[in-house]
Order: sequence, then structure tokens, then C-alpha cells
Amino acid sequence: MCLRIISEADPTKGYFYVVTKKHVIVGGAAVLRLRRMDGTAVVMELAVADWIQHPDGDDLAVHSLNIPDNSYRITPLSRRPGSSTRQTLTTPKRGQA
Repeated sequence: MCLRIISEADPTKGYFYVVTKKHVIVGGAAVLRLRRMDGTAVVMELAVADWIQHPDGDDLAVHSLNIPDNSYRITPLSRRPGSSTRQTLTTPKRGQA
């Protein structure tokens, strides 16, 4: 999944990330295909060493992307009521530890 987190300081800017399962990149599939706004595609090879893996060993990896805003078709992470926030993403649900 590729996502754009909108900057709180400047809502016209954002930070881009790719999120996937760790076993995918460790297996050597660290290639990303993005669609540009004009419909053409670009393929990016991402070094396995540049991915951030979950510190507890969960099957999750994240890679930041340095790409220009509004150049690719990427859905922004919403800040609407009820959407995921840093707290809801890091706070265990009741019954989970």
C-alpha cells in the first residue's frame, strides 16, 4: 500500500510511505510500481536495507518515498473524525495486549 500523510503544518504538502508485509521485501520483492497523474507508470527499486521493519518482529515493513506532491495517484490518509490517528494505531484494543 502506498499512502500520503498530509502535513499538519501545511495541508498542501504530504509525506509518502509504502507499507507492506515484511516477508515480501525480505524475499527480494522490493520493487514499487506507481501510476503518475498522466496515467503512465514508473517502477522504483527500493533497497531492502532502507525499509523499516516492525521492532517486535511483526510481518510489517515501511519505506518513506521522496517523490513530488501531486505527481502520482496516491490516496491521502484521512484526518476525518473516526479515521486512524497515531493514538488509534498504537493503542491496543480492549482484550489485546
